[in-house]
This record gives sequence, C-alpha cells and structure tokens, in this order.
Amino acid sequence: LYGLKRYDDVIAFVKKGNFPPLSESQWKEIPLIQARSYYALKKYVDVYMTMELKILKDYPKDDIIMYIRCALKAGDYRSAIEANEFLENDKTYFSESLYIIGDYLMRNEKMDEAELLFQKIINECPGTSFVDQARLSIGEMRILERKYPEAIDRLSTVEDSADINIQKRKNAM
Repeated sequence: LYGLKRYDDVIAFVKKGNFPPLSESQWKEIPLIQARSYYALKKYVDVYMTMELKILKDYPKDDIIMYIRCALKAGDYRSAIEANEFLENDKTYFSESLYIIGDYLMRNEKMDEAELLFQKIINECPGTSFVDQARLSIGEMRILERKYPEAIDRLSTVEDSADINIQKRKNAM
C-alpha cells in the first residue's frame, strides 16, 4: 500500500493492528511506515506523535530529519535538539538538522539561540551546503537588527554559488 502511495490506507491498516506474524525488525518498521504516510499527507503533528524519540537512532537519517521537522511543527524544540544528536557523526545531515532548528528559532525570534546553531554549522560543518545558508541567515538577522555594516560583512562571506536558491536569497538581501 505504501509503495502505491495509498497513504490513508496504510494508516488505516496500521491502526487496525491485524498483522501477520512479523519479526522484531519488521515490527520496528510499522510506526516508521505509518509516520512516512502521515508525512506524505502533510500531517506533521501525527508524524511527531507516531515516532518514538528513544528508538529514533535506529532509523535512517532522512527519517530523523523528518522527525526533527515535525517536532518543530508541533512546537517541541527540545525533542528536535535531542534527535539532532543522532546525526552528529554525519556532517551533511547534522548541518541540515542544525539549519532546520536554527531557522525555526529565527522565525520564533530567538535570535541568539539561532545564531549559535548557525555558527556551529559554519565552524563544525565546513564544506556542507548549509554553510552558506547559515551565513545568509546570520546576515538576515543583522538586517533585522538594523546592523547594516555587519550584514554586509556577513553577506560578503557567502561565495557565488551554483545553487540558484542561495544566489537568489543573497541577491534579495
């Protein structure tokens, strides 16, 4: 059903709980498939409620990112930070999760906390695609603070990029 993109049917099937005999690893997949179905249907709080933080480390990294996004949509910043720790050994995913959380904090006007996460990306995850995003976000914060010379300095550290979205964002500022 999941492969056929019949997500409502997957959710209904899981809720009924009438499963054939399954191995332990197959049982662990059930809430993950249910969570992915909710995510495809944009039911982010349901994703958050379905996934268990304590076993999240056993899930694929993309699913941990999904959980972080949904925890933030549910307003649970602490769980997002805790889940982020499961990604520390992979700088690409780690920088992405830091950026997602930092962006959430910035949109919620927690600029100091957001800047700490953006700086962490810059300092600990060089070479990842989120370094320039973090620099742009810090530049944007300086503009919001009306610290224009600092904003210009920060934005000048963003390299011209082949990524059109980074270029558009930089040019918009």
